[in-house]
Amino acid sequence: MNLIKISLISVLFLLLSPWINGIGADFVFSSQLKNPERELKVNVKNGFFTYIQALENGSVRKNRGLYGQFMDRAYYLSLDMEYLQVVDDNDNDYKRDLINVNNRFFSTRIEHLKANEYLLHYPEEVPGEKEQPLKVTINGSLNLFDRLSK
Repeated sequence: MNLIKISLISVLFLLLSPWINGIGADFVFSSQLKNPERELKVNVKNGFFTYIQALENGSVRKNRGLYGQFMDRAYYLSLDMEYLQVVDDNDNDYKRDLINVNNRFFSTRIEHLKANEYLLHYPEEVPGEKEQPLKVTINGSLNLFDRLSK
C-alpha cells in the first residue's frame, strides 16, 4: 500500500511542479511577432499571466491565466480571453487570430542567451507551420528557484 501512495504522490508532484515553480515568477516583456504582424506584451506575477496582443489593424486581445515553468519550458493555461477592441472582423489577420480563441493551453521553449536575454520559441497555431523565435529581454525571475537564488 505504501508503494501505491508514494507513486501517487510522486505523480501528483510531477504534474503540479511546473505550476508550483511558476509561483515564483515575476517578469514583464514585450516584443513583435510575425504572421500575422502583432505586438505582444506579457506580464507574469506569482503564477498568473496576462498578455495583451495588438494586431496591426488595431484589434486587441487580452488573455489571463496560470503560468508554470519547468526546465526549458514555460506553460500557459488560459482561463479568460477577451477582445478589448475589434477593428475589422473581416480582416484576415483577425480571422487567423480567432484560431487562438480556443487555444487554452500552450507552451514555449526558453533558451537563455546571455544575461537577461532569452530566445522564446512559440509554436504556430496553424498546422504545418513551424515555431516562431522571439528574442526578449526579461528582468525578473522566470520561476521560484530563480527568485530564491537572487
